[in-house]
Amino acid sequence: MKQVRELWPILLLVVFGAILRLHNVLEFSSYNSEIAQHYLETIKLLDGKWLLDGPLTSHPWLRLSSAPYYLFFPVFALFRFHPLTLPILWTVTNSLIPLINFIIIKKVFDKKTAYISTFFLAISPGLLILNDLPGFFDFIIPLTYILLLFTYRVIHNRQSSVWPIFLVLGFMVTLHASAIILIPLYVGLVLYLKRHSLRVLFTSTIAFCVPNIPYLLNDMLGHFQMTAQLALWLPYKTVNFFSGKSIGLNRTKVPDSTLIDISNFFKNMFLSPEISWIVGLVIFSLFIIVFVIKKKTIFESFLYMWLIFAVITMIVHKNPPYHYFVPIILLPTILASKALSDMINTKWVIFPILALIALSDFMFIFSPKYFFRRSNNSYVFQMNIAQAIIKDSGNNEFSVTRIGEFDYYPNQFKDNYEYLLWWLGKPANSKASIRYIIIEKPSKLPEGKKGSVTFEDVKATVIKEE
Repeated sequence: MKQVRELWPILLLVVFGAILRLHNVLEFSSYNSEIAQHYLETIKLLDGKWLLDGPLTSHPWLRLSSAPYYLFFPVFALFRFHPLTLPILWTVTNSLIPLINFIIIKKVFDKKTAYISTFFLAISPGLLILNDLPGFFDFIIPLTYILLLFTYRVIHNRQSSVWPIFLVLGFMVTLHASAIILIPLYVGLVLYLKRHSLRVLFTSTIAFCVPNIPYLLNDMLGHFQMTAQLALWLPYKTVNFFSGKSIGLNRTKVPDSTLIDISNFFKNMFLSPEISWIVGLVIFSLFIIVFVIKKKTIFESFLYMWLIFAVITMIVHKNPPYHYFVPIILLPTILASKALSDMINTKWVIFPILALIALSDFMFIFSPKYFFRRSNNSYVFQMNIAQAIIKDSGNNEFSVTRIGEFDYYPNQFKDNYEYLLWWLGKPANSKASIRYIIIEKPSKLPEGKKGSVTFEDVKATVIKEE
C-alpha cells in the first residue's frame, strides 16, 4: 500500500508527460533524412548483406559502428519497416523516461530528489524539443540511467565490476560520437578509485570494443584511416579553439554561437525556450557555485565533473548542435533536484519554486509553439509526393532526384523519397530513362533544365524528365 501511495504521483507525471509526447504523434513525428539513411541501410539486411558502414556523421570521413542497424532491425521488422518506426519508438521511450528516472534516482540518491527530478523531466521543454529530433542518438538517454547505476555501484562497492560501465559506453558511442567525451572521464574515475589493474584494463577494453566490432572491422579494411583522422581531428579542434575562429563545414568561417548554444541548453531543461538565453548562463553559473560550496559525495562530485567537463569540450568544439548535449541532458535536472533536496528542507519553499518553473513551461507547452503548433512534418508532404510519382509513372520505371536545403550532404533528403517509394512497393531505379526532379521550395529548377510539372503544392514542385 505504501508503494502505491509513493508511485501514484509519478504515474500521474508519466501519464501527463506521455500525453504531451504522444499528442498527434503521427502528425508531428519527424521524418528526416538521417532516419531515411538508417532505413535504407537496415533493409539491406533483408537481402542477406553484411553491414560494416554505420551511421554517417557530420564528418564525411567518419562512420560509426553499424551495430544499431542490427540491434534495431527486429523493431523495424516488427513494424513492417514503417517510415515512422524510429520516431514513434523514441516517442514511447521518451514518455517512459520520468518513470525510469524515479526508479534510478531513488536508488542512487533519495526519494525526494527522485520526485523533484521526475517532475522536471516530465515537463522539461528541452526533453520535449528532443522529441522532434529522432535518431539513434536519442537512445543514449535511457542508457545513461544504466550508466549512472553502474557508476554508483563501482563507487560504493569495491566488489562491483568495472567492465559493465565500458560496455554501456561502447553502446553509447555506437549511437552517437558525442559520447566519446565520456571515455576519458571514466578512465579518470577508475584511476581515482584505484580500481585499475591488468584485468580491469583487459575486460573493460573488450567490453567497450564488443558493440564497436563492426566499426573496428570496417576501419581495419580501410587501414584504420577513420581512427587516424579522428586522432588528428581532436588537436585540430583544439587549435581551432585557440585561434579564435569558428570553422564550419568545408572549412568556412561561421559565427561563433557557442555561449548561446550552451546557455540555451541549460535554460531549456527547466524553462520556456522563449526566455532569453542569458537566463541559461545564470543557471549554469549557479551550478558552478553549488559545485564549489556544496558538500558532496564522490558520486555527486563525479556528476558535476561530468557536466563541467562536457561543457568545456563543447566550448572547445564550438557551435555544438543540440543533439550533442544528449550525453549530459539528464545531469542539470538531476543535480539541480539534488541541490534543492539537500539545501531546502521545507516543502513550502520547494513548492513555489516548482510552481514558477511549471508556469513557465506550461506557457510554452500549451501554446502555438508546441501543443497547438501546426504540423511542419516533412513525412506528410514527402509521402504525398511519393504517392503522386507512383500514380504518374504508371507501370514505367523511374529515378528520382531532389533539389533543396542541405544539398551539400550526399543524397540529403533524396533518401527519404527513395525509402518511401520502396515502402510503397515501387522502388526507384537509378538507370531508368524517366526521372522525377523534386524541388523543395524556395529552391528552383536550375536554368536549362526542362520538364513537365506533375505535382505542385506550397512546399514542393515535381518535374518529370523523359
